[in-house]
Amino acid sequence: KLEGIVKIALQYIILAIELVGVAVLLYAIVRAVIGLFRKQPRVRLHLAEGIALALEFKVGGELLRTVI
Repeated sequence: KLEGIVKIALQYIILAIELVGVAVLLYAIVRAVIGLFRKQPRVRLHLAEGIALALEFKVGGELLRTVI
């Protein structure tokens, strides 16, 4: 029983981690588009940082999935 509960809990944790990654990616994209219209410097750098952070969340979720 305990194994099943832990497995279900980890599935929800993985889902939450990946949703955070999606939220970070969407935030970075919106910020980059706004930055392009305002002609802010280093827009591409900020977008790349957001993409990298989102990918780290995705990799973290995949690692947990692999451990299960």
